[in-house]
This record gives sequence, C-alpha cells and structure tokens, in this order.
Amino acid sequence: MPTLVMKFGGTSVADPERIRRAARRVAEAKADGHQVAVVVSAMGHTTDELIGLAGKVAREPARRELDALMSTGEAVSAAQERARRPAGVAAQIAENPQDRFHRRTSN
Repeated sequence: MPTLVMKFGGTSVADPERIRRAARRVAEAKADGHQVAVVVSAMGHTTDELIGLAGKVAREPARRELDALMSTGEAVSAAQERARRPAGVAAQIAENPQDRFHRRTSN
C-alpha cells in the first residue's frame, strides 16, 4: 500500500485536544494498513509569536537565524504529536535538515 502523507496545519495542532484528535486520525490510518508520514505545522499562532520575539531582539534578524527560530515551532508540534501517539503506534521524528547544517558549520 502506498504511503499516506497526513499534513496537520497550525489550527489542527493548536491545543492538546486537537493534537489528540490528529494522533487518533494517524492511528486509524495505521490500523487501516497505511504507511503514514505525518507533517505538522507549529501550534496555532506560534510562528507569528516567534517572529515578533525576533523583532524585539533585533531590528532586522538574520534570515538564517530567523529560519532556525521559526523551525522550533514545528519541532514542538512534532514532539507533542509523537508524545500523544497511542501505545503500539511506532513513530519517529525526522531530524530537521537545517539542524545538520548548523552543526556542520558551527565547528
């Protein structure tokens, strides 16, 4: 069976109940025999809040660092999505490719 890609936008993971609902949908797809890849956005208005925070710290934040900051919102959603998975549903959080880039260039 082909892989089913399930994308959950910010509103779909905006609070714990919505995260649980998304996790149930993933579990149901797995139970139906699908291979599932889950993509989650940052919760609710997190991206806007992070951009606002960056603007308070620096008038014009560097793009690369701003991208890294904004990606933390998706990392939080992914970790919460994984934490809410029902027992027995295997999942792995894919590493952010930008993290590998930062580690390579920070030495």
